[in-house]
Amino acid sequence: AHVIHGLKHFYIFRLIMDCLSESFLPTFWVFAMLLFLLYVSAIVLLQLLDVSIAATQTIDVEIVHLYGSLGDSIFTLFMSLSGGLDWRECLNPLLAISGWFRLFFALFVGFMHFGMLNVFSAIFVYFVTRFVNQHHEEDIRDTWEADSAVIEELEQILTTENSRHDGRITFKRLKQILNDKGITHLKKIGLDVATVMGVFNMLNAEETGTILIDELACSLMQLKGTPDSGHIATVMYENKRLMNSINQLFRYIRSEFTGMKQR
Repeated sequence: AHVIHGLKHFYIFRLIMDCLSESFLPTFWVFAMLLFLLYVSAIVLLQLLDVSIAATQTIDVEIVHLYGSLGDSIFTLFMSLSGGLDWRECLNPLLAISGWFRLFFALFVGFMHFGMLNVFSAIFVYFVTRFVNQHHEEDIRDTWEADSAVIEELEQILTTENSRHDGRITFKRLKQILNDKGITHLKKIGLDVATVMGVFNMLNAEETGTILIDELACSLMQLKGTPDSGHIATVMYENKRLMNSINQLFRYIRSEFTGMKQR
């Protein structure tokens, strides 16, 4: 049990590492776009700051510390977004020069925080979700291939142990083989004898008491496919049973009309 529990954690760790490696390139472009937007915003801010300082002919030491260069401006804007510095602290020195910087910061923070950062998060979640779904589909396909191999072995056992040589098997003989040599194969694919016998009853739409072994094997493969495969197979065989009943009714009516004409 401890080994299985450890393997489960290893699987989760491997899945996380695969997700990180798969989303590395999209994440890189997300940060590149974020840096570009910060670069453009810093240039606009410095232009506004240059015009305001030229008009007032005054400059605060705190403004030089926060916005003294393009790199300092980008870093200050990034901290105001990431929580490294409250954006009110970034804004207060600028308000001493002009009140228009309040509008700039409101637009900048609103656009970046409520707009672009959410879009970046959605892109990251999309790529990770797509990879997890692909990984899940690969696991389902691998499981289906393994189950198909087991079902093929079970089909060979049914063919070998069956007393008939026409490829058909009876209800009683199928149940005997499944309870004897086929029980191990059923456990491997997660089925029991009752389920297989239910499939037999669905396939026996014509009520002949026998079904084709190949058809049984194909039905079991469908049953072990996607979660909806069992429902689809049930509908198909119910339609087959309904068509057989309609054909029997049609033959009965035709025979009655033929008898009436002969009279």
